[in-house]
Amino acid sequence: MNTLDKAKATAFRDGHILISMESGVEVRFPGRAARSLRNGAFPSPRSNLRLAMCCWFNVHLKSNRGGEKDLRANIAMREESARQLLDHAAAMEKTYAALGKVSVIIGGDLNTSPDDPKFSREQTLKEIEKAGFQSCWLGKPLAQRVTLPSSRRKNPTLPPFPDACFDHAYVKGAKVVSSSLFISATNPSDHRPVVVEVELPAATG
Repeated sequence: MNTLDKAKATAFRDGHILISMESGVEVRFPGRAARSLRNGAFPSPRSNLRLAMCCWFNVHLKSNRGGEKDLRANIAMREESARQLLDHAAAMEKTYAALGKVSVIIGGDLNTSPDDPKFSREQTLKEIEKAGFQSCWLGKPLAQRVTLPSSRRKNPTLPPFPDACFDHAYVKGAKVVSSSLFISATNPSDHRPVVVEVELPAATG
């Protein structure tokens, strides 16, 4: 068990799932092996089999490569991706509604930050929130959610970019218990892992 596994293990308890984003979504329940997954749906352990469902989407939206000259095109692609994603999430909610309560989680590298003025008109995150999703970062200052730190070392030919919160988790039909960054000197990516604990609703029936 590595350091990240130990940190995550402290949060597992009945009815909760823990999401670790960067190399996919890892889902753990008490007494069960971890499952590293991209997208899907599963019954909650509190659900008495099929009386509550959780659907999750692990996404990576359009990057910001091309800088200012491609900014509008990159934003447009992310906004369209968000619209398609929300349509699909709504369809999954409708499909599983007959089984009971449905929770939906969207997480990943969305490549946009509400703190950066150049993304101020972008609707990607706003559309997700309008659809009833709550950000895992709600109420947290930028200093506690910088998932992509400014780095001249990793971009030596470019001007330093500002610290950014590009990695997000949005939850609908469940409660965000906690969210945090996992900061390590040995991170394999330029993005910091995000750890989110979500409490699923009690089953109906």
